[in-house]
Amino acid sequence: MNNPGTSGTISVIVPVYNVEEYLPRCLESILGQTYRDLQIILVDDGSTDGSSRLCTEFAERDPRVECIRISNSGVSAARNRGLAAAKGRWIGFVDADDYIDAGFYETLVSHLTQSDKQIVCCGVRAEDTEGNRIERLKGRRMPAQAQDFDRDDALLRFLNPDTRILYWAVWNKLYSAELLKGIAFENGRVIAEDFDFTLRCFLRSNGLRYIPDELYHYLVRPGSAITGSRFSQKSFDAMFFMDRAVREIRKAGIGGEVMKCALIGREITAAKTLRDHQRGNREAVGPENAEAELAHCRETLASGREVMRAPLARRNGGSAWSAVTLKSKVLCFIVARCEKLLRFI
Repeated sequence: MNNPGTSGTISVIVPVYNVEEYLPRCLESILGQTYRDLQIILVDDGSTDGSSRLCTEFAERDPRVECIRISNSGVSAARNRGLAAAKGRWIGFVDADDYIDAGFYETLVSHLTQSDKQIVCCGVRAEDTEGNRIERLKGRRMPAQAQDFDRDDALLRFLNPDTRILYWAVWNKLYSAELLKGIAFENGRVIAEDFDFTLRCFLRSNGLRYIPDELYHYLVRPGSAITGSRFSQKSFDAMFFMDRAVREIRKAGIGGEVMKCALIGREITAAKTLRDHQRGNREAVGPENAEAELAHCRETLASGREVMRAPLARRNGGSAWSAVTLKSKVLCFIVARCEKLLRFI
């Protein structure tokens, strides 16, 4: 990443791979921003449909659009290539099948300049391909008004899957370019790479400002990571990143409720990985490391008891951030005692 300039330019990084059907809506929403000072970086990750042609057309149409082509290497590599080309004072990400409200960046920049925080995060509207809201993905316990969180408060609201209000994703956030220096996405991982990147940003930051406005439209497509097959080699990626999260938090000298939330998140992730293994196509995982990975999940549950010790989460949102749902308690209890029962829950 180049040194950020003194202007108010926002570098918008869009990884592109075989999204011909959705890309025009995405790019029109970016070009139509009321905030005009944008560097729009399209990273074509070896698309084989008409996405490459569309990238070229949009770059020819608007001088703010830059098109970079790489051989197919995955979304992390594409985002890292975009970071290397970014010149803005702030950096944002948009997925190529999503779209943003016209005032998305103007609103986020306004809040960043009003606050001393280095990250601003907005609400998200998850939608199906017909534009219908997906209620089960709606954020929980979200503040009704704009609110600043210091670093540890942000981590508490991010780490525990049962009480999380801050999305793992990078796309509903705007970051200070200075904050992102030296931080990159982990190549070779298929899921939860956003979680890892965002966690490391949070750890380095002085906190964030949250605004409840649902300015980012997240498309959930059939076959996407959230609706696709339950178990494969990529199912271990979430566990890999939760292990790293615990290490990074410990390295930062952070304990207390933040560490409890990280340990709870790791235990729940281990239990869900084992559950999905019992339910899914277990032959999808190569024999070279599957048993070792599964054994690690079992050991995580055997050696950790944070989920069982945690208070029960309450529907009214008044419980501690280290609280867990009854469902998570039952899941972790069963997997620790009779893993094969997981295929039925």
